[in-house]
Amino acid sequence: MKAMTGPSVRFYWGIEVRDPCSSGCSPLMTARTLWGQRSRPYAGPVPPFDRDQTPEQLRQGINSWPTFSAQKIEVTSIADDWSRAVIRLDLTEENSNYFGTAFGGSLFSMIDPFVVILLANQMGQDFVVWDKVVEIDFVRPGTGPVTAIVDMPADVVDEVRAATAHGEKLLRWFAVPLLAEDGSVVAVQRRQLYVRKRR
Repeated sequence: MKAMTGPSVRFYWGIEVRDPCSSGCSPLMTARTLWGQRSRPYAGPVPPFDRDQTPEQLRQGINSWPTFSAQKIEVTSIADDWSRAVIRLDLTEENSNYFGTAFGGSLFSMIDPFVVILLANQMGQDFVVWDKVVEIDFVRPGTGPVTAIVDMPADVVDEVRAATAHGEKLLRWFAVPLLAEDGSVVAVQRRQLYVRKRR
């Protein structure tokens, strides 16, 4: 197996990683080392998922998160009242699929946390909010930038709160279209959320 060489210090999402393979070792060992050992505790940007963050802090944190940044996914805005999030995927050679169109996994990832995050922050920490079922319908190939707008308006939150006020479990579906620049639908993601008041 061909040896890999590189700098002795690398940075991943603000984490400094000492690479003992700088003088050469297998790719497998390099991967295990880079992700399995850290030279110091995390001291980079604010971690992406902290319940005490403001919407803008969360947006910045998620945009520095490798799960999104590596796929060229950007959160362009999160409303101050947690009622809306806008997410954009820019198609590049790095995130396209075998046919040169948007990779389905990236389209799926675009809105993965946001339906839960928007509802959970409006419901408050007295409620449990989780994804239970997720499905996606690929309508047409994504041949350029794709945008998703996740809405969680106050009237929907009020309905959820009323349905769970006395400890009842609620399973509710939400649908989010993913749109090309011309407004055509590239995919539609449906998520069933589990909501219950904490005991």
